Amino acid sequence: PETSYRVRITSVVDGVLSPYTDPVDFTSLEGSAVVASSVVISDITAISATVHWDGAGADKYILAVQDLGTMTSTYIAAYSSPKVIFVSPETSYRVRITTLVDGVLSPYTDPVDFTSLPGSEVVAHNTTVTDVTAVTATVNWDGEGANKYIIALQDLGTMTSTYIAAYSSPKVIFVSPETSYRVRITSLVDGELSPYTDPVDFTTLAGTQVVASNVTVTDVTATTATVNWDGEGADKYIIALQDLGTMTSTYIAAYSSPKVIFVSPETSYRVRITSLVDGELSPYTDPVDFTSLGAKAAEENGKLSNRSEFTINDLQIYPNPAVDNVSVTFTLQNQGIFVISLYDEGGKLIRIDKQTFEEGFNTISYDVSDMRPGVYYIRLQTDQVLETRKLIVR
Repeated sequence: PETSYRVRITSVVDGVLSPYTDPVDFTSLEGSAVVASSVVISDITAISATVHWDGAGADKYILAVQDLGTMTSTYIAAYSSPKVIFVSPETSYRVRITTLVDGVLSPYTDPVDFTSLPGSEVVAHNTTVTDVTAVTATVNWDGEGANKYIIALQDLGTMTSTYIAAYSSPKVIFVSPETSYRVRITSLVDGELSPYTDPVDFTTLAGTQVVASNVTVTDVTATTATVNWDGEGADKYIIALQDLGTMTSTYIAAYSSPKVIFVSPETSYRVRITSLVDGELSPYTDPVDFTSLGAKAAEENGKLSNRSEFTINDLQIYPNPAVDNVSVTFTLQNQGIFVISLYDEGGKLIRIDKQTFEEGFNTISYDVSDMRPGVYYIRLQTDQVLETRKLIVR
């Protein structure tokens, strides 16, 4: 504000500069100084430094941080002073600041130089991608000790990005066959994200999709549903089945699609799938929601039952508490198909079976010797009835 200036222009054509135009002078109006000034650097460590400046009210401040060894520059956006920046150990830097106001950039401030302290490199650098297959790739980088590293994986065909958390290098990531990707990494240190690393591009090989995709749920009844997905060849697929009422989740292993899962009547669920390949779990698929059907009369092998006739009598568990083995006994008025499930106190499914029981007295035996001491629940259910009993394991 309140400053007199002189403007002249030169033109560059084919690398040659023309003479300058005649000068034009002007004086700026009074106003608040938005342009940054009085830049100082404080709190210098091996991996960070704090940049301060005077001046407020700009749309954005852009810090140009120049490595005086390599002469490369990183540009960091800030909206107010101070700003923590990430640096490498024992490296000399030059900082200058430009101000963005109404789409116009101010001149840079005078440079301020500083040198970081010795120490370990935390911010990721020297990113490489190796061991690229049709379904996986390994991302490597230098740097350790950040709270978290976040890998931005961009599909260069769809331009969509996936963000993958990692705590150390290397990190195996899941990809699709014959697809080009771009990888960049940011580091999270004490709640601050570093600038992204330079991008590294790679293309996956041709092959079969292993990570699950195109998840659907079909053949939904009161007690079962069928989960379908594309993708084959993973060591294991893990179906996360979340009860949207209780918000508890059950994890069901599968080796191929489709997979029949057991559910409770009139209950809303959310299904997601992760793939296990060489000990690494893929990101979960997008969720698919469904609601099981209500209880209704069932006909099995020509025998029709109704709710008043189809009951569970004298359901008992013994010994309870149990140490090694436990027996579940009950009496049925009619033959029927039951789902027998065992849950821990947190609602996690431990075991599930489906079988036909005869009219009259029935017994089921469980070996609980390898179960942790605690409270569990045994559930017997059909389309029509549901009975639950508490089991204590010592």
